[in-house]
Amino acid sequence: MSTLAEFRTLYDEIMRLLANGQSQAASARLDRARAERPDDPGPPTVLGTALSLIGQRADAVAAFTRALEFDPAFAPALYYRGIELQALGDLHGAAADFEKSAEMAPDYAEPLAQLADIAARRGDAEATRAFAGRTAALDPGEPISTLAFIAADLIVRDFTAAEAGARAALASGRLSPHNRAIALGQLGDALDGLGRRPEAFAAWSTSNEGLKSHYAPMFERPEEHTPLGHARRLLTYFEKADAQPWATRAADGPTHGPASGHAFIVGYPRSGTTLLEQVLASHPDVVALEERSCLEDSLTDLFLDAKALDRLSKARSDDLQAYRAAYWRRVANDGVDVHGKVFIDKMPLNTVLLPLIHKLFPDARILFAIRDPRDVVLSCFRRRFGMNPAMYQMLTLRGAAEYYDVVMKLGARFREIMPLKVRECRYEALVEDFETEARQHAAFLGLDWSGAMADFAKTARTRPVNTPSSTQVTRGLFREGMGQWKAYADQLTPVAPRLAPWVERFGYEA
Repeated sequence: MSTLAEFRTLYDEIMRLLANGQSQAASARLDRARAERPDDPGPPTVLGTALSLIGQRADAVAAFTRALEFDPAFAPALYYRGIELQALGDLHGAAADFEKSAEMAPDYAEPLAQLADIAARRGDAEATRAFAGRTAALDPGEPISTLAFIAADLIVRDFTAAEAGARAALASGRLSPHNRAIALGQLGDALDGLGRRPEAFAAWSTSNEGLKSHYAPMFERPEEHTPLGHARRLLTYFEKADAQPWATRAADGPTHGPASGHAFIVGYPRSGTTLLEQVLASHPDVVALEERSCLEDSLTDLFLDAKALDRLSKARSDDLQAYRAAYWRRVANDGVDVHGKVFIDKMPLNTVLLPLIHKLFPDARILFAIRDPRDVVLSCFRRRFGMNPAMYQMLTLRGAAEYYDVVMKLGARFREIMPLKVRECRYEALVEDFETEARQHAAFLGLDWSGAMADFAKTARTRPVNTPSSTQVTRGLFREGMGQWKAYADQLTPVAPRLAPWVERFGYEA
């Protein structure tokens, strides 16, 4: 069996070949390694890391799992599977793999660093510093743990220490371009906390420029091939669409599967959707799934172009039953037992998919999150998301504002032509009058008030919250999130005209 050192030697060799464009040589070397030691977990683990590099995450997880069949205690396979599970949104599974990896190889710094990062996302400064400290003892200056130390300072609002830590990390020379961009974002957060707003905005801008450069090969496309381009095509289609077919119910009976009720939280990223989800998920009769796409099967067949939309508009119940079943299978495969519970599917940008949701699940409740558009766009610009094509739009103020505008126009148009069961959930109202608003949200879902809903911060600390809001919801009600845009009004000037109609429509001060 491979030792950690032997694994790293093979890993470094394969990564070097791949970096030099020698994929055939890398494949041949891996084949040789597997032939020489067919029961060794090292080669399939290296294969998994190579698959991850080209975006084949499911195949990568399978390779790591295969390696663990040879040796369930092989620390690198556990660690790298944890990385993939984390990227796929399974923080519980990732944490379990990192913990076991660290247990199996106490001198392995990387899983400890990842545990520090997960603790930081959960808002647990003490655990963050503990894991980061153990990492630093093995590898002083290890980048992930370095960023975790800064995150811990930000969690406890020690902005002076966070600024010093971020500047030291940026000067260390150990950060990759991607991690350097993350540190710049943290520096911006520290400067914002210290009231040095122009410096903070400059740091966020530089951070986003770095992230944009890093992710451009994956996500930079002509507009027609971007989420913004797709949203604009949808808007053109639905502005001309005959309302009658879209108002028609395409279900003969209940569509909530084994759940007692069904709801979707939509809106736009950074509109308070995570807070809303955590509050409702604290209710004993609710289960929720955060930002996992369960509509992929129907999306591919029924929503990608005008012809597919025409078919969807006229679809009958029998035409859609297989897609409903596929949705509930995906929910179950994500580990959510919905039997007898109200199930909440939270995905902010499912606003764009409301016609599909209406046809598949006409009885579903829609919780539409609203927050001051200027705070939304500023927050999208300054926060570091897990990157995908939609989040790539947020790396510029213009991109975030243009996408917001089109998504809100779609949401408004859908509500005009479809009998959606919608409740608007205003972030500021929930923060300022929590119990009244939470009671009304629960009643909309057919639920009585539960005192557990007031303890949502505790819930958030025990659930996998894989969004930039994670450290905020674990602190409880976050009043600082209201009106943040005012300190950056000058910087928001270029996008203010784009947002002004929504500021007025939603009733915020001009």
